[in-house]
Amino acid sequence: MKHKDQIEKPADKEKEVATETKSTCLDEFMMAQDEFDRGEIKKSPAMKKISGFDNYPAAFAVIGHVIAMTNQKIESEEDRDLVRREANTKLEMMASLGPKDGFEGMLIAQMMMVFQKSVDLLYKSNGSESFEFSNSMLNQSIKLMKLYNQQLESLDKHRRGGKQKMTVEHINVSDGGQAIIGNVHQGGDER
Repeated sequence: MKHKDQIEKPADKEKEVATETKSTCLDEFMMAQDEFDRGEIKKSPAMKKISGFDNYPAAFAVIGHVIAMTNQKIESEEDRDLVRREANTKLEMMASLGPKDGFEGMLIAQMMMVFQKSVDLLYKSNGSESFEFSNSMLNQSIKLMKLYNQQLESLDKHRRGGKQKMTVEHINVSDGGQAIIGNVHQGGDER
């Protein structure tokens, strides 16, 4: 049995893991921003993944609004790290929703802002001593939640191509009744 001082420390393995860290959405965005500023790129797959736009100026506009939601003052290195993590989290959330095009990217950015504001208003309503103020914040939050649901429906409709689909799971046919199985089209007179 080895004494604890004789046990091999996995220092080399820790170094390997540290150097193999995955770049974040924020890192990819910042690298693409630098490349664009140097005139090296006009389109970016990283930007497309996050914003739905592959052209840099449009992607930057959408992503800039999402990053601006991290509205904390930076007074120390800890604040800078916190803002960086929060900005990256927002970009990761946006990328995870997988905007297919610019419309989806803009809509997802709006949805994220509406969601954050509605939650902020809920916190404000909960912490107030004044019933009127609390009620006002709660009502504004509810309105934003309704708007969020409308935005979600718009995103879903856009992804479906505007088509609606109905799935019938159970059909009961009584004795003497008839059922049609298949596609049914209703329309006007076909002359």
